[in-house]
Amino acid sequence: PELTIIPLPSNLRVDQCRLCMADDLIPLEMSLCEGQANDALHNLHIHLCNKAILFQTTVRQAKSQALKTQAWSQVTSVQQAVSLHASIYTRTRKQMI
Repeated sequence: PELTIIPLPSNLRVDQCRLCMADDLIPLEMSLCEGQANDALHNLHIHLCNKAILFQTTVRQAKSQALKTQAWSQVTSVQQAVSLHASIYTRTRKQMI
């Protein structure tokens, strides 16, 4: 299902779009893309703030090697979320251009 291409105007050629009378779907798809980009930016902001707080409260204050390892594993998991939302934003932005 994730590999299925949805027949949105951005996935169709211009002549196919006119043939299917999908011209009025273009503004709707653009608003969906804007919403997805805004959601990705919001989530990116939240996860970057979480990462900064983790550095300030957990990583810097860890005294032992075990605590530092745990702190860095938390930072790594937050970084994965940051990378995910950054790639979502990049793909959505590219689609809007």
